[in-house]
Amino acid sequence: MRPDWADHLDNWQSKGSRAARPGSLAGLAAARREHMGQFFTPRRIAEAMWRLVEHVQAATGKQFVAVFDNSIGSGRLVRFAEPDRHLIFGCDVDADLVAELSAAARDAGFIGRIAAFGMEDARPRHMDVALINPPFSVHLETPTLFPYPCTHFGRFGPSTSATSHEYALHQACDAAPVVAAILPATYADTLPDDEHLSARLRALVELPSGSFMEEGTAVSVKIAVFGSERGEGVEVLRLTFDEFQRTDFDWLDFEPAWGSPVLNSVHHEPGTPKITRPVTGDRKVRITHNGRRIRLKFGCGYAEAVVMNRLLRERVDVGRSPIEPRLPRGIRYEGQGILDMEAWLASGDPSGCLARMVATIEAAGFEPEVDAAFRNWMEKRIRRHEVERAPFGRWVFGASNGQGESARKLVAKKTWLADPLSLEAPAVMRGDSVEVIKEGGRYYVEEAGRKWEIPAHELHDCFDLREAEQGAEDWVEIEKPLQFRFPDLARHVEARARRAGVDRILTWTDYQFADLVEVLMKRAAIVSWDTGLGKARLACSLILASECRRGLIVVEAGLLDEMRAELGKLPLADEAWQVIETPEQARNLRRVNVISYTRLRMPLERGTRRTYAKAMRRRFGIVVADEADILCNPNSQQSRAVAQLAPKRRYALSATPSRNYPRDMHPLTVWTHGDGTAIQPYGWRRGYMDARIAYSTRQMERGIDRFREQFIVTEWVTNEFAEENREGAKREVPKIADVVGYREWLAPLVKRRLVGEPDVARYVRIPDSEDEVMEVDWDLEHLAFYLRVADEFAEFYRRMHDGGKNIGLAMLLARINAVCLAASCPQMAPGGFAWRGGLTSKQKRAVDDLERLANEGHKTVFYARNVQTLEIMDSQLRARGVDAVLYHGGIPREKRTLELNRRFRYGDAPVLLASLGITQKGLNLWQADRTYFFDRSWDSRTEYQAKKRIERPQQTRTPRHLKLHLPGSVDEYQAQMVAMKADAIQAGLDWGDPRLADQEFVHLDTILGRFVDELARLHGYFDGHEFRESLRKAA
Repeated sequence: MRPDWADHLDNWQSKGSRAARPGSLAGLAAARREHMGQFFTPRRIAEAMWRLVEHVQAATGKQFVAVFDNSIGSGRLVRFAEPDRHLIFGCDVDADLVAELSAAARDAGFIGRIAAFGMEDARPRHMDVALINPPFSVHLETPTLFPYPCTHFGRFGPSTSATSHEYALHQACDAAPVVAAILPATYADTLPDDEHLSARLRALVELPSGSFMEEGTAVSVKIAVFGSERGEGVEVLRLTFDEFQRTDFDWLDFEPAWGSPVLNSVHHEPGTPKITRPVTGDRKVRITHNGRRIRLKFGCGYAEAVVMNRLLRERVDVGRSPIEPRLPRGIRYEGQGILDMEAWLASGDPSGCLARMVATIEAAGFEPEVDAAFRNWMEKRIRRHEVERAPFGRWVFGASNGQGESARKLVAKKTWLADPLSLEAPAVMRGDSVEVIKEGGRYYVEEAGRKWEIPAHELHDCFDLREAEQGAEDWVEIEKPLQFRFPDLARHVEARARRAGVDRILTWTDYQFADLVEVLMKRAAIVSWDTGLGKARLACSLILASECRRGLIVVEAGLLDEMRAELGKLPLADEAWQVIETPEQARNLRRVNVISYTRLRMPLERGTRRTYAKAMRRRFGIVVADEADILCNPNSQQSRAVAQLAPKRRYALSATPSRNYPRDMHPLTVWTHGDGTAIQPYGWRRGYMDARIAYSTRQMERGIDRFREQFIVTEWVTNEFAEENREGAKREVPKIADVVGYREWLAPLVKRRLVGEPDVARYVRIPDSEDEVMEVDWDLEHLAFYLRVADEFAEFYRRMHDGGKNIGLAMLLARINAVCLAASCPQMAPGGFAWRGGLTSKQKRAVDDLERLANEGHKTVFYARNVQTLEIMDSQLRARGVDAVLYHGGIPREKRTLELNRRFRYGDAPVLLASLGITQKGLNLWQADRTYFFDRSWDSRTEYQAKKRIERPQQTRTPRHLKLHLPGSVDEYQAQMVAMKADAIQAGLDWGDPRLADQEFVHLDTILGRFVDELARLHGYFDGHEFRESLRKAA
């Protein structure tokens, strides 16, 4: 090896060698913050690693080899480089040391870049070799991290947190085909099993103990060598340091790097001007718009600089206190809101915002010109906003004497203040009985000799409408339809709908046609009609009655046949509609088009990345998303595909728009009504849009954060959950923190219709359903097997919980699933357990019940989660002469639909054996009058939709929903989860009284803990510990 060119830096001591030794874990953390993990590489180790560079140069024949080090320090790992053979690239946070090393390299004649920034800001590319000795175990947390697999959720969102040595290794492997990295031995030993790095790992080199003693640390380290991916059967070499010094690297395969090596930083150096327009002296400033953004057009660069500085004012994204709310992405200046029309509308005074902008420009000495097209657009936008912010017509279940103008006695559920600002106003205390008068659609409380108006939401929230003294329960109209507020617009929309012939499709005029007119008065809406009210007809009618040339209905793949059959019944010419299944159909669109969510996200043609959604972008004036609760996950491929269509009008149809928790409504409203708008202020990627934003964004907060604080009830959340209120650990209670605010938010967004409302009941009468929970005793053999599985889970949970260890969600769900299977279908034999018995008592009871129901003349839909359970039921029923139809995802859709129609719907088969995942939405199974839940669900929507398959307008018998439980099993706890989630959703969406609001919610870990304790009670069914042990051994 040649002498190095920076030997004068050998006298420079690393920060780690100068730091005091830590005396505790707290001291270790403090020491790491002080020395930043800086320990220089001993010369003999650096010399051994440099041999790898010589091998790469000899193997590739390159004149120059680019060497990279992402914590270059004093350059120990590149000291053997020669200016005429090597290029040096490196970075480090020690600016003084980097300046010395950079000067030495420049004096020696090297080409490359040695810069003073950290690896978290570095973006290296096209290096030949990376030699790194990164700082160990330093916590990195910054928004500039590249999203390598080793990054995690941090304070700044996803992929903003990492450990230094892991991040440095991933960065080096991304930058160079050959890498040699000095790493902590404990981490290096995990690399053969690392799913992202193991394929490229070629060797692990054991360094002698005390290798870094001269640096003042005795940490155990290894060298990991990476090349191209190993072939089949090639093992990772384990070398001693002596063997590594003598190796000729014939075991190292790699693909040479191509392209010019570069080392960039995500922080751009200043110097590029933002305003490049020449100074012309033109003093005019035109006010225009592009979408919701207000655009100013200048003819002079000086005018642009002065005016924009006056409007935008100060920076708000720098120097913020940690206690201030996190700003939405893209918010940098205090005055940015003045350039957003949605902020003008949210302020309540858009004309005043325009006047303020004009005055600001004039005060700066320039001449504003409001574009005529802008003024016309603004006036239309204001008129449209007036309609959009008006609540839809709404009925809620309460008490009434059946007349429009009525007086009745109501009992207060909580204290109500007639006027909180007046000391003379009466206060109605909880339990008081008062007279409530309804006049002209408004409500008044008569108290102290005068009438006090009470808003409808306060009436419903503070008084018990179910306990009216005057008589029977009934429906109360708390909001009149939009037709009463905007009669001229309503007449225009209705005339257009009649010209399109929609009145011949939506023949139930009191709610179907009336709702169509009301919904079309807005450009977007969530139409949440209850099941069986005709959403398929509405979807088609929305397109026909709109002024759009082409429209699209998006449905789930399993419901395409149902939609095709419904459209075939309508008075539509064959050439007016189509189901898109080929690229040719996607290019030749018709008036009404139907496509599945699955096909929408698929590539248009094989071998291309252009999807159906991208090919049809902006080609539809209206898109109707059926079963739109699928859009509650905004990051799914289906949601992204639907968003890519970008229509002007958007309508979401779903009987259960909130999939699981009340917060699931938020992503759906973002698709329909926009991201942080005046009508839907809770932004997803944007901020919370309130009246202040047009004046100042200083206190602006992310819409997601505001939504969580206002509506979601949590005890703690992780950064990952707080990022989007979706993924990540949290302790959440399925309740709504601000029920009244939640209802007010949804009132102008959701058109809700329920079976039983007066306008609906004229056409649709579905018998009230009945629910029954049945318990079946355990048989001893099954209980013994269940105890083995459940005790193993209990021991695992106690061990992890008592040890304070984090239980991964995937691991926890897998363990819970094993317990569920042990209870309902032990034949599936969870891992490590083998079932040697026959049918369980639960399975026998289910077969007996299905046979009995068939003999009594009932048709029954049997629900289970596992296909094997369905197949067991099928074989047992056939043995008893009961015909059953299997319906699950393992059967091709065409075949299962054919069998469903031929044998169950219109045949004599009395039992449909269906999986919950396939049968929960869209199917019309009115021929059945019983459902049988063999397994319970964890969410209310799944069970609700499954029940609604038989609760259809054609139903003539009383539907009954049977649920089979094993005492002490997870069935009981799943029932509690479903009940509380359904209660919260009903309170927010249907204005129902939250019956379980005061009931303690048992969290998942508490459920599991109680479940474990319940095992002890189950064990107590038997006399003595010895018998219990004999049961377990028998299993």
